[in-house]
Amino acid sequence: MHAADCKGVTPLMWAPCSEGSSSEYQKSMMQGAEGRETLAHVVQLLIQYGANIDAPDNDDITVLMFATFHAHTDVVRELLRAGADPTFRNKAGQTAYHLAISAMQMEAAEAVRRGPDLPALSFEQLRHAPVSGWLARVPQRPPVPPASRG
Repeated sequence: MHAADCKGVTPLMWAPCSEGSSSEYQKSMMQGAEGRETLAHVVQLLIQYGANIDAPDNDDITVLMFATFHAHTDVVRELLRAGADPTFRNKAGQTAYHLAISAMQMEAAEAVRRGPDLPALSFEQLRHAPVSGWLARVPQRPPVPPASRG
């Protein structure tokens, strides 16, 4: 799950990248509505099984950056809901938002700017959402001890 190739690219990073497809046909299939849903589902499963959503490659590029650059807005939303850090900067000092703008991917840029769409999730989805990224760094309240009986 956390294995990376010689460039530091993890399976989670491969999911939203058009370069991950071996043929033009596969690339074109992943650009359609059905392909976008499939990518978002693959990303959701990888996160569910413990993929590190903020793991950078050798250039400090995260999966959120890959997804915004390649206009996979459904994946961007899924990553943000799971706690991906949109403020992370690559070696060039760019965030996912900067990369989306530079690639003219305005819908993806807007998704990053807005942040996670938590109200769209049901209570049950929120209860079982994987905690990673910036969400994992939010201090948790210690449990309140039961009142002692006297």
